[in-house]
Amino acid sequence: MPVYPLNHAYGDGYVDNVQVEHSGIVKVDGWHHSDTIAAVPFPSCFVDGQEIARFQSFRTYRPDVAAALNLSNAFLGTGCFYRMPGSVEDQPVRLTLTFDKQIIFEVEAVFNVREPHYAPLLDTPQVLHRQHIYDSGPPADTVIEETVTLAQALPAPVLDFGCGSGILAKILREHGVDSYGIELDRELIRQHLIPAMQPFITLYDGAFPLPYRDDQFRSAIATEVIEHVPNYEEALGEIARVTSERFIITVPDMSAIPMSHHNNVVPWHLLEATHVNFFTQTSLERLLRQFFSRVEMARVAPNVTNDSTWFGHLVGLCWK
Repeated sequence: MPVYPLNHAYGDGYVDNVQVEHSGIVKVDGWHHSDTIAAVPFPSCFVDGQEIARFQSFRTYRPDVAAALNLSNAFLGTGCFYRMPGSVEDQPVRLTLTFDKQIIFEVEAVFNVREPHYAPLLDTPQVLHRQHIYDSGPPADTVIEETVTLAQALPAPVLDFGCGSGILAKILREHGVDSYGIELDRELIRQHLIPAMQPFITLYDGAFPLPYRDDQFRSAIATEVIEHVPNYEEALGEIARVTSERFIITVPDMSAIPMSHHNNVVPWHLLEATHVNFFTQTSLERLLRQFFSRVEMARVAPNVTNDSTWFGHLVGLCWK
């Protein structure tokens, strides 16, 4: 997101810049000579003329300011957060900052603000514990473009193993691909199952063998599933049994952690509580070769963090 320079001097301080994050946080940075953060006068913030409250303010490390003012206190930097109400996507909004009712900054732009996952971590007053952070939720209601493209090339009929809400099978059917799904019979799944897909989805208890005959499907796909299955080798053996030609699997790419280490970043998806298996390209390829005669590896969902590019998912492209 762009950083807008303000360069506004006031009293014993300065407002340097403002930035709007995709999470909806409006962040204003600067510095102030005051000994206490409570004495710092922060600007008022408006979105489309409606004032949004400042909900956090804090000190930051500014040795440059301390050196310029010949002071020993290097924590003269100031930061404050305002929070936009809800999601604002694909439409311009007017962002205004004022001091003493005088406009010091105004811009109209499309910020594409989305309510973030784990939003309570921005400002919950509770002390949280492990079970609050490493959490799980409803099945996904979207599929990334790369996965759809790969799945569309599979020979039908296709089985979506661990199909969640049935979204991928639905997309495939909309493109003329005869597709089916199987998923655990859980209340959360029943609540989010796409109604039009119910005739094509089998809900079961998770036991093996799968309720299908040998080679019943020409292809199968398992997107972000096997990392959740404790007996993953048995699951892959069953997928191979009911599939006659092709299989595609995606799992979280654990190399994202060392690739992002110098940026102090851990991909948020790895906080999912029900992940029990963690794969590298080497371990996944070695595993898949136990069940398939040909295995090609790919990566999808590239992300850029500062100077590093890392991938969200490993992909195994398999042939019987």
